[in-house]
Amino acid sequence: LSPNGMSEVKQAAVRLKGMKIDAIYTSPMLRAHQTAEAIHAFHAAIPVIVSDKLNEVLTPYQGMKADELRYLNEDFYTGTQKPYEQPCDIIERVQDFIWDVRKQDSLREVVAVTHGDTIVFLVSQIKGIGVIPGDKARLTLAGMQDNYPATASITTMTYFTKSEHEVPMVEYCSNARKNGK
Repeated sequence: LSPNGMSEVKQAAVRLKGMKIDAIYTSPMLRAHQTAEAIHAFHAAIPVIVSDKLNEVLTPYQGMKADELRYLNEDFYTGTQKPYEQPCDIIERVQDFIWDVRKQDSLREVVAVTHGDTIVFLVSQIKGIGVIPGDKARLTLAGMQDNYPATASITTMTYFTKSEHEVPMVEYCSNARKNGK
């Protein structure tokens, strides 16, 4: 993480400091793991568990800089084929992660550190917004003010039953909105 990224992560970790947390899951990517460790600093008694189901999306554009990708209009999926992921693949693996966690009775409050498009497609599906890779402007319907999850933002999904078919309550909060900016 950059110095700015580390600052944002520390702000998010402080926001979660007083929360009861039963487990912290993280993507295997270094920046996600650094975020999980910052949260773990306030919750040292619980484990940090790496899950491939929370990983960054697999696209043919891995490692390219943002200015090199502008021509794609943030659509990294149209025209790509296996082994690269499509939104439905991302949704399926994150839903598998959620169901795996929900089946464990001892886990009530869980932190999952993941990446932007992983959150985008899952929240879009839950909110019934529809999963359209090139139309992220519709994310304002999910409460994402800048059409994309802010770095170190917190998206919560609350379930009230153990039903596999339950649609969770979803809330989104960026650091800027939480800090009153």
